[in-house]
Amino acid sequence: MHSPSPCSRSLRCHFVLAAPVAFALAACSAYDRQLENSSEFESELGSSSESSGDDSSSSSSAASSSDSGSDDSGGACESECSEGASECGDGGVVHCVDDDGDGCFAWGEATPCGDGELCDAGACVMPAAAGFSPPAVWAVPEGGTASGGFKSPLGVPEGVGDDFWVLMDIDGDAIQDLVVTGRAVTKQGYPWFPRTMGYPNAPYWEVYYGEGDGFAGKPQPWPVPSDGRKDHGLVTPEGDPLIVGDAFWSLRDLNGDQRPDLVITGRAKDNGGEWIGRAMGYPNTPYWEVYVNEGDGFAAAPTHWMLPPGGPDMSGFFAPAGDPGVLGDPKWETRDLDDDGYPDLVITGKALAENDDGLMVRALGSLETPYWEIYRGGPGGFAAAPEAWTIPMGGYKGLGFAVTESKPAAVGDDCWRLRDLNGDGLDDLIVTARATEILGDEWRGKVPGYPASPHWVVHYNKGDGFARTASMWGVPDGGLAGQGFTDVDREGLAVGDQTWTTRDIDGDGDLELVVTAQWDENQTLFCRGQVLGFADGAPRWDVFELGEGGFADEPWRLPVPDIGLQACGLRALAGQPVDEEDHAWITTRLDPDGYLDVVVTGVGVGDPVVPEVLGFEDAPHWQIFRGAP
Repeated sequence: MHSPSPCSRSLRCHFVLAAPVAFALAACSAYDRQLENSSEFESELGSSSESSGDDSSSSSSAASSSDSGSDDSGGACESECSEGASECGDGGVVHCVDDDGDGCFAWGEATPCGDGELCDAGACVMPAAAGFSPPAVWAVPEGGTASGGFKSPLGVPEGVGDDFWVLMDIDGDAIQDLVVTGRAVTKQGYPWFPRTMGYPNAPYWEVYYGEGDGFAGKPQPWPVPSDGRKDHGLVTPEGDPLIVGDAFWSLRDLNGDQRPDLVITGRAKDNGGEWIGRAMGYPNTPYWEVYVNEGDGFAAAPTHWMLPPGGPDMSGFFAPAGDPGVLGDPKWETRDLDDDGYPDLVITGKALAENDDGLMVRALGSLETPYWEIYRGGPGGFAAAPEAWTIPMGGYKGLGFAVTESKPAAVGDDCWRLRDLNGDGLDDLIVTARATEILGDEWRGKVPGYPASPHWVVHYNKGDGFARTASMWGVPDGGLAGQGFTDVDREGLAVGDQTWTTRDIDGDGDLELVVTAQWDENQTLFCRGQVLGFADGAPRWDVFELGEGGFADEPWRLPVPDIGLQACGLRALAGQPVDEEDHAWITTRLDPDGYLDVVVTGVGVGDPVVPEVLGFEDAPHWQIFRGAP
């Protein structure tokens, strides 16, 4: 598999070759100032000698040594590397040489790699062949909607007889299945009424198992409990109550067996003419009900997943994630922060004030020493008592990292995400930019160090908190014009912008930065950028591999199918038709080979344009372009 170790030994990439450069907590003020003076910010970062993150050095074909030779004056010298060694640096290969013949070996000047080559493990190589295979038919059953069939990875009814469906791996075999969770039936007073099949006596979902070249022609029943919404059942994979007595439910793998379990997290309880959510057993012994996935259905009876005390007053932790309702209530989420296979319950903040816009949630602790509380998950439930999970300063201006991820809501706020950047399985806290302008739902702000040394600010996950000292994660030039790669995924907003995402695109287990489109002059407005290479008839995505402390400065080119929107091509990882004959497509791992596949699920028809499954009239199918090594 192509997994280069690109890099630079220059100061611009000092955070790529060496272990990431960390700075002290006092440098947070420097982060504020760097948006105005990046050179000053870089100098403050560079003065720190503390390191965090991966301590490994760049790949080399021979380890450096301390072989002795003689210097020009006849005395002994210390070689900084071994004869014949090489490593990646400055866009090429750097060799260990004895330039003046005195027996002392040192790193020489970089020899640039050839056109299209990358440096990997101290040698220039062509990227391994990667791309997508020619299209193949992926069989799809009849069903979905009467107007378009199974035209997308998930859908809802449009009329009586239509299905609710979702694409998911329900049995844990690494092949995606097509799961019908409910159907529109007739009921007096309603155009159509949603109901789970067999409800209420023997409810079930219908599963068309993935078989490697398509979905099975006939569904298998998947037993589900008689729960969810009264008169409806569990019509979707997750849902909230409509009336008193209804459940909050979702699919979550709680026991780490790679199969989603059905979890009832709470119910609607009467509260003086209205209803509120409440965990079962609250307040004395709160718990969730878990119907374990048995590989061919959910268990007939639930087990209890124990909850800690706390949560909103009168409710407890009645959902996997929630917002405060009144002052003093917590903000909480569930995610596996420590990578042990069990979800953790994480309290990220509390409602400590209120203004005209509503409750203001602030991270726990003081602004100088903030933290989250984590109730670690394990067999049977969450821990009864929390542990403090350290977080750095930053996030919302004056409120801190009050949620696990967010884009800016006001000028001065950060954009931050949780992603595993160093490949240790733990999600790191990444600050990608700070807002300097809010434009409705959009925002503007520059990547730290832009334009001289663009980078993200990373606080590595240590298993018991995020490092309060920060490291620089190099990002290449590009992204939004005049701003850079301001988020981990974003669409172009104006001419000159790119569209990009961060995904493991080539199956090597590491995140890559993938640029899919460029918005140039004279392009159709609705495209917001055409796929790279569109004008040349050679569509591609540019892939910046993950290296040590940053993404590569230069991408390798991933050819992509000539499909998608007729005016724009495959401009993103997913899309819907705009004109007739445009495609509906997704990018997902449809089969178990580990590579992302491009899947065309439908084609645009009619006026107004709507998607319709390929082969709708005679032989419904999707088209799969399998990812290839």
